[in-house]
Amino acid sequence: MGTPYGGLPTELIHDIFDTLYDEQDLSTLKACSIVDRLFCTLSQMRLLSHIILQQECTYPTISPRPTVITQPYSPALHFLSVLEKSSHIATYIQCLTIQCDWMAAGIKGVEHWVRTDTSLAVLLPRLINLRRVSVSGSRVVHPQKQHTPRPWNSVSQGLTSIFSNRIPSHALTGLNITGIGRFPIILLQNCTSLKRLWFSSVSFDPERDRSEENTIPRVDFLHLEDLTDLEKLAEWFTAPSFPLNINNLRELSVHPGGHQELEEIALCSSWAKSVTELRIHTESAGVLTSYNTLNYILQHQSAPVPDLQGMDSLKCIVIVAKFTVRIFHHRSLIDYFTSPLPWITSLFTTLSKSPTVAARITHLALNFAFVKFPIELVMLLSKSWKPLAAAIDNFPRPPKLILNITGLDHNGIMELQRSEYLVGLTERGIITYT
Repeated sequence: MGTPYGGLPTELIHDIFDTLYDEQDLSTLKACSIVDRLFCTLSQMRLLSHIILQQECTYPTISPRPTVITQPYSPALHFLSVLEKSSHIATYIQCLTIQCDWMAAGIKGVEHWVRTDTSLAVLLPRLINLRRVSVSGSRVVHPQKQHTPRPWNSVSQGLTSIFSNRIPSHALTGLNITGIGRFPIILLQNCTSLKRLWFSSVSFDPERDRSEENTIPRVDFLHLEDLTDLEKLAEWFTAPSFPLNINNLRELSVHPGGHQELEEIALCSSWAKSVTELRIHTESAGVLTSYNTLNYILQHQSAPVPDLQGMDSLKCIVIVAKFTVRIFHHRSLIDYFTSPLPWITSLFTTLSKSPTVAARITHLALNFAFVKFPIELVMLLSKSWKPLAAAIDNFPRPPKLILNITGLDHNGIMELQRSEYLVGLTERGIITYT
């Protein structure tokens, strides 16, 4: 036990602060930081554990002669000046995020500040407890313009410093490079402690890029933001010189960008033999069915379901999906709403019909985000749970179903749980809510 503080052990004080941070109660943490020296330290350790460096946009001024502010802005340089005044906070930082949004194809985007920045090379060595670096970007869904991650050569000058011994390679356990396209994967060969990796697309030359087997990272979590080159990626993963060991991969996360990429998830079977958990992000996959406010189907997306028979160790499948609402322009009337439940039901039905897959699956998790979803539409979803419950019952041994709901208030969640089909699963101990 540590020295008591106000009659409480310091370990308990730490647990209280951890709970505040886990619940993202940042206002309370900020209030605690002005209590005394100890509370200030405990608050700062959590408030400053994750630093985000954002690109600052510049806009034309409204004047007879529009002008654009051209002076470059470097958030890394700005944060470096903060560390000059308060050097102690550098030890609190465990995660550094550099936002790097995807660009529309054929349109020249704003040059990213990292390309010309020289401050990262000075900043990174000071972050001695850095565990995760994120150059993050996510897939953009646009009906007319295709978006792609920024190519490596458009941001490489500043980012190269991250992988050139600017940070201790043995300390880096997580790396997110989904904001970069064609990332040279050979740069990861010295990150021996790397366990969790997110990327969009990578470049690799089996003839030129060579790495020692005893130094390459062994990852247990992998996220693929772009599935367009899965065939080539499968070849690289099995190449002896590939600087990434996935033999112990346990969790695989994918973000398919359409129906074709949904089908191509099956290509992961050739190298994902050890994966026990598969997470499918469906936000961009085109799996939503739209309904009017009378609960009649307006458009049914006949999206395919991936063939998962080749994933020999698969035990858990997590589906990340959204329920959305379309409202008339400048009005409060609902035009239609969308639901992923028909596609999920189709997936579960297909899984239950495969004896080998159905026997292995022990858990199914649904991470649902309800975006501005009113309670009257939650009521309309009641009948949609019936085929889903039937699909789960078709398994020889029904797996546990975990529902993680966000975006609904208490009344909305209670209304959802009142569905007779979900009540039946709950009473049988099949479904749990988180």
